[in-house]
Amino acid sequence: MNKRFGWLLAFFALLMGFHLAGQIAQADIIYAATGGFNPGSLYTLNGSTGVGTLVGALVDAGLHPYALTGLAFDPVTGILYGSTSSSSPTASGHLVRVDPATGAITDIGAYGLFDTLSDITFTSDETLYGWHSADDHSLYTVNLATGAATIVAISDIGDGFGGGALAANAANVLYLTPDSQTNPPGTLRTVSKTTGQTTIIATLSGAPVITDGNIMSIDAMKFDESGNLLGINNLGSGFNTIATTHLVRINTTTGAITDIGPSINFLDAIAIQFSAVPEPGSLALIAVGLTGLFAARRWRR
Repeated sequence: MNKRFGWLLAFFALLMGFHLAGQIAQADIIYAATGGFNPGSLYTLNGSTGVGTLVGALVDAGLHPYALTGLAFDPVTGILYGSTSSSSPTASGHLVRVDPATGAITDIGAYGLFDTLSDITFTSDETLYGWHSADDHSLYTVNLATGAATIVAISDIGDGFGGGALAANAANVLYLTPDSQTNPPGTLRTVSKTTGQTTIIATLSGAPVITDGNIMSIDAMKFDESGNLLGINNLGSGFNTIATTHLVRINTTTGAITDIGPSINFLDAIAIQFSAVPEPGSLALIAVGLTGLFAARRWRR
């Protein structure tokens, strides 16, 4: 083989390999957890149907059971954090770490609040925010090392509202459903990270309806990698009850809800993990290119 042609061929293979490696094969993995007062479990959800697959029970090293009302992946470390429910069998109102492979729980610490944070979400700067749907109905930040919650400011929500799904989009805008539980179907809002005040975007509409006509709350939500806002629509009823749920998609402009499908009973938390893996073909081309350059170098000698 002509040496110059060999150099060019190897360099081209290497260049194409790195180019294709930049075109990442991505797939969202949707995790969800059960809450309320029952021992909870971690699931993965099918994003097209809402069907859940069990990952494992939410238990710590001592096999103490937990229930979660919020989940969020740290965008820097990839660690999955959870917020325990106010009725969790163990450590209510705590920040915990969750093993996404098994559901195993590591307790971090108490928020120091009345009740708990109804949902949690990260912004890209690794700040963890939580919504306190009881008492002051306000936005908090959470210390990842201790679990301690610090209020941003008293919100404009006032008394008598509940629910409290919270999600940050790619632009770090916080979206909130603070009143869908006590004022169904409720409103979709944004909430300021500096003032804690909310802005109503739209009234939620189109939620699945159970046989007695109740339209219940959006209890948890997160943005997927394509910018879709996914939520857990709780169709249960009664005090502290989380029963039949559906996975839904929420239009962030109109508040319109699209039903994806029925899911696991008692779900109360959702998080989405973004996966990024280079295509096998791109890795092969990089290998060919490096091998060719090495061979060409030896030929030159």
